[in-house]
Amino acid sequence: MKNKLFTKLSISGFIISYTMVSIFYIIPQLLEKSVGVASMWKVFLPATLIGIIVMSIFSKQADKGKLSQAALISFISILIGGVCLFFTNFYSILIGTTIFMAGYMSLNALLPGSVTKLSTKDTRGTVTGVYNTIQFVGSFVGGSLTGLLWGINNHLPTVFIIMISILGCIIVRKLEFKDNDVPAH
Repeated sequence: MKNKLFTKLSISGFIISYTMVSIFYIIPQLLEKSVGVASMWKVFLPATLIGIIVMSIFSKQADKGKLSQAALISFISILIGGVCLFFTNFYSILIGTTIFMAGYMSLNALLPGSVTKLSTKDTRGTVTGVYNTIQFVGSFVGGSLTGLLWGINNHLPTVFIIMISILGCIIVRKLEFKDNDVPAH
């Protein structure tokens, strides 16, 4: 945790796990009101397919040394996807979910690989274990807090997605590997 890059990556992992669980709580609630739960595939199938395409593009960009830009655009996508959920018609949910999934899936591919680069063979298990634990905590907090907030007001979880996505944008704006970040293997 003394490594600032690892800390940024871990907080980002917390955020994407939080937002993913939160989105998967919110979207079915919204779709149930508009098109019914049986039609969720009409949102999640195209969103997932487009997310896979965007993920592969962003992974290639990160491999070319543009991790910070790819991560920032991904968090902005999560932010825009969250904003779209304020408009609860089918098409805004479809567009918001698609934009969200593109950002989420990209970060879910970029961050763990970056965390692994920060470890040696001897520390890889510890480093990835800490990162994964932080992600699981993000999932727990995302589900718990979203359920609590939904019970108060169904717009509050979306506000929290937007706020935490802004934090993610701030954190990843300068994700740069320095020579002393990557250990000699």
